[in-house]
Amino acid sequence: MEAARMGFRAKTLPHLGNGTRLPLKTKLSLFPMHLLQNHTTLSRRSTKLNLCVKGCSKTSGVESSRPLPHSAPDLWGDHILSVPTENSEFDTLETEIESIKPKMRNMLMSSHKTDKERICLIHLLICLGTFHYFEKEIEEILEQAFRKLDMLFTDEDDLETTAIMFEVFRLYGHKISCDVFDRFKGVDAKFKEHLVSDVRGMLQLYEAAHLATPFETILDEALSFTRYHLESLAGQQATAPHISRHILNALYKPRFLKMEIIAAREYIHFYQKEGHDETLLKFAKLNFNFCQLHYVRELKTLTKYVGLLLFIFPGEFLICTSFSTLPKLMRFRLKTER
Repeated sequence: MEAARMGFRAKTLPHLGNGTRLPLKTKLSLFPMHLLQNHTTLSRRSTKLNLCVKGCSKTSGVESSRPLPHSAPDLWGDHILSVPTENSEFDTLETEIESIKPKMRNMLMSSHKTDKERICLIHLLICLGTFHYFEKEIEEILEQAFRKLDMLFTDEDDLETTAIMFEVFRLYGHKISCDVFDRFKGVDAKFKEHLVSDVRGMLQLYEAAHLATPFETILDEALSFTRYHLESLAGQQATAPHISRHILNALYKPRFLKMEIIAAREYIHFYQKEGHDETLLKFAKLNFNFCQLHYVRELKTLTKYVGLLLFIFPGEFLICTSFSTLPKLMRFRLKTER
């Protein structure tokens, strides 16, 4: 089934229909946290080698010596091998995901939704890390909506909606001009100060501004404008705690610079505190847990190779995962590691 190729981890799956919440389990604590704090291992540090002398010459009977390198002990260890990854967990998660997918597809393709509402839902699927289940439907929706681009932005004065549509179209390769943000500038050619009160709009503009291409000055200005004010908004008592945390996460590292699965995990926590759709939230958690289970199984495979080949490390697995997070790309990650 399709879910088996795209999937994540949970030992038990409470039924939301009984009023209990589906847990968002994570095994990130299995790994040395100081290696995960920056969510990247692209800058590898050199390892200090300790040289010792051991060797013997049989021909002369005189013991001779030669330097032999000894690498530092592996920081990761092999405790990942003890983590259970039962097939029954895969089957349970797969069944749950497959049962919800038709509901999500109907929600996305509903004729009662406007193009703007569909695009906003697509953006939500991207943030929650579940967009890959509906790539065909998403491309179809965006193709049709892009033909009516002028109508979409006519009289649109909501900053968050404008930034969302700009971001989604650019992410899917549609050539949309940054001029759509001109309407938010005043007569002094600067962004209007009243925008600062729109926290979600400011945050969305900040994220969208990272999709700028060279010479798009207005997006550079938007980045400076939003960063400056978001730093202040995050520390204000009037800002809800979960929004402050979301702002700080974005300022620390924008979503586009994070591993997709980590960005999805952060957004799931944020979305859970917002007014959310229970079905969509459950679907996002199931997907996260399903993918996580895949990654743990892959790490177990790689850890076994460490004992045999001595040059494969889970740290390098994070590099591969950062470029190819989907479970269906498991073979690519394993081949890259080898």
